[in-house]
Amino acid sequence: MAEETLERGSEGPEVADLQEKLIGLRFKPGEVDGKFGVITESALKMFQVSVKIEADGMVGERTRERLAEVLEQQNETAAG
Repeated sequence: MAEETLERGSEGPEVADLQEKLIGLRFKPGEVDGKFGVITESALKMFQVSVKIEADGMVGERTRERLAEVLEQQNETAAG
């Protein structure tokens, strides 16, 4: 089953997880409150631009893949 697309107006633990990941990657989504607002959308778009994917401000399959790849690379760098 495909995961739900996250976008402005989305709320819940998945959004809080996204916010924490963006903070870990030095993007600034605002406070971790589980609410996908304008600041989270802006931070997400900056992430999307940085990894050269469409900066639509939504978390779909491609954005999830790139987030996972970048976080994995960051963890490998930190561990190595």
